[in-house]
Amino acid sequence: MFAENAQILRLQLRMGPSGPVGLDARSCLALLGALGYPETFASLFLPFWEAGMMEAYEEQRPDPET
Repeated sequence: MFAENAQILRLQLRMGPSGPVGLDARSCLALLGALGYPETFASLFLPFWEAGMMEAYEEQRPDPET
């Protein structure tokens, strides 16, 4: 379900001075609703998706020690 829409939701990252700080939940839920997913269902999974995207970003971030 969410794998197909990862590219769309990735564009909803909120940016801070040191990089992304999370997803814009309201925009994500609106986009998923427009794609036909019930908001109550999508809202259950959105925090986990956000955590996974933030973890992936941190893993790909260059090490400042090197």
